[in-house]
Amino acid sequence: MALTLDAPPAPNTDVPDREPAPAVPSPARHRFRRPQAGLVVVTLVSFALNAWALSLNGLGNQYYAAATRSMTTSWSNFFFASLDPGGFITVDKPPVALWIAALSARVFGVNSWSLLLPSALAGAAAVALLWCIVRPRFGTVAATVAGLVLALSPVNVAVNRLNIPEPFLLLFLVAAAWATLKAVDDQHHWLRWVLVAGAFVGLAFNTKMLAAYIVGPALALALVVGVAGVGAAAWLARLKRLGVLLASTLVCS
Repeated sequence: MALTLDAPPAPNTDVPDREPAPAVPSPARHRFRRPQAGLVVVTLVSFALNAWALSLNGLGNQYYAAATRSMTTSWSNFFFASLDPGGFITVDKPPVALWIAALSARVFGVNSWSLLLPSALAGAAAVALLWCIVRPRFGTVAATVAGLVLALSPVNVAVNRLNIPEPFLLLFLVAAAWATLKAVDDQHHWLRWVLVAGAFVGLAFNTKMLAAYIVGPALALALVVGVAGVGAAAWLARLKRLGVLLASTLVCS
């Protein structure tokens, strides 16, 4: 009887010699998460400082609180920002900030939180928007520092805890700066962003009058610098942007 030996099986080249290494998370994903964390932190810090024990301030500014109460009695008083329930005297400020407080009071009643919480939210929104402005140009660290500086400024916290126009004035002006930089970055759609910038300045004017126009030269300079070139076409483009900004600001004011 002949003895036969089977040849050893050929190695399977399709099977790898070792297990594949575990997948490493994409760095882009980490870059996406970190900025969100910074934005959340500065916004929460600002809101916490603005809203902590807010009821200790009572009704805040009594003059504006009285106007807000009167504005909840009728839509005519609301529109004209009436100081008295009879609708005979208007407040000595434009109505946007009072409109926001009056809408809150209509929904939640006249109390500390309904009158003061809109200002606290506006202050936190301004910090978040400032972070979004700084981050694309200078990075997450610089944006977080800028947001914390605004959030932790004592005078900023003080005004954000009262029913006064300043928190909304600041929010609208920061929003105008944001829209202006959008116009600089997006040269193909500059018109819409310049219109938005002017609209925010107009809202700021209807919050505290000529104090809103303080930022006008800075916004105009940004639009001028944002157009490349020194020829006639470049200067015509600059004049167009300045004209649109001026018209939008005046119409919305």
